[in-house]
Amino acid sequence: MRSPTLLAIGVLIFPAVVASLVSGAVLAADTNDTASQLQRVLDKTARSHPGLGILTSVSAPSIGLDWSGAAGPNSREGGQPLRPNQTFRIASVTKVFVAAAIFRLVESGKVGLYDPIAAYISPETAKLLVSGGYDARAIRVQHLLSHTSGLYDYAMDSAYQQAAGSDPRRRWTRLEQIEFAVKQGKRIGPPGKQYSYSDTGYVILGEIIERASGQSMAVYVRESLAFERLALGSTYFETLEPTPNGLGPRMRQYFDDIDITDADPSADLYGGGGIVSDTHELNVFMRALFTGNLFEKSSTLPAALMSVIAARTEKNGRGVMAYTVPFGSRTCWGHEGFWGRVTLYCPDLDLAVSSTMNVSMDDASRGLEALQAEFLEQLSKVVTPPVESRRH
Repeated sequence: MRSPTLLAIGVLIFPAVVASLVSGAVLAADTNDTASQLQRVLDKTARSHPGLGILTSVSAPSIGLDWSGAAGPNSREGGQPLRPNQTFRIASVTKVFVAAAIFRLVESGKVGLYDPIAAYISPETAKLLVSGGYDARAIRVQHLLSHTSGLYDYAMDSAYQQAAGSDPRRRWTRLEQIEFAVKQGKRIGPPGKQYSYSDTGYVILGEIIERASGQSMAVYVRESLAFERLALGSTYFETLEPTPNGLGPRMRQYFDDIDITDADPSADLYGGGGIVSDTHELNVFMRALFTGNLFEKSSTLPAALMSVIAARTEKNGRGVMAYTVPFGSRTCWGHEGFWGRVTLYCPDLDLAVSSTMNVSMDDASRGLEALQAEFLEQLSKVVTPPVESRRH
């Protein structure tokens, strides 16, 4: 689940933020000093917006920078401050994990990227799709990955949001969410003809993972994406697998003024969202993914990027997104999620950046534009423009 406003905001904020962090990190003589400066930026931003909590991690192994910072309270009511690397629901950033798991199935020959989804979904799901006017023989796996299936997005339907919000303890099923999509909304268009972000498509991809692998989605994602080898000890599908031992309290998360940290995660669990992690481990995962360290074949990563990204624009909402970052026109790959989650990887610098906030940044949020302006202003005081920028 994600907010349209947040999607637009994330694209505006984070390329500039990454560019600022990149330029400061690359030119800093002392990475400890850079980390201290970045922490001061977070602290000042949090103090300017009471109740706001921010978590950020920056990882650039080639220059020895591996920093995680936190600012603001864990609860909007005050009390204990946030600590670096507290866990949180990563929301739609989960889709990057799901897309990567699908490509592991593709390279193992268990799923065909351009096969009709009818070959992989359950009879119950197929029947639902037909009832909504969808042809599962025309929708390809690649269409689901690239949000071009034409499937209506149940998660952004106001009736679904009201139903989920009115009963936060309700345990939703995957089939109920697909049913909501086909009964509440109309088909967006023919498969492959139009981009339209769809949590519904990724919920169906979750089902495809289970039926093609013979394992639960959570187990297959964990095993196929090498969580143990990467030491992703704080990363897990909430309620679909046991909570790892030894984790501290999660970051509190709010929708407007409502604390929904303890709401049942099933409203956004089955592939469109569902993973809990921390900013550092997101960086580890992104670096492993975009260096090809999660795939058996060297051709899989290029094929995945070409299949999932239809066009490299400044912002597009595919399973992974390409961002053109200022300062040298760098391209960084990443994804956004609700509550201000953004995770990015810049290949030419071997740089990963992940960040989150504790509030939903929708139209009702307070001072969002001011926060954006202040955060970027403070970052500009920390960083030095790259050499190529100073020459012009």
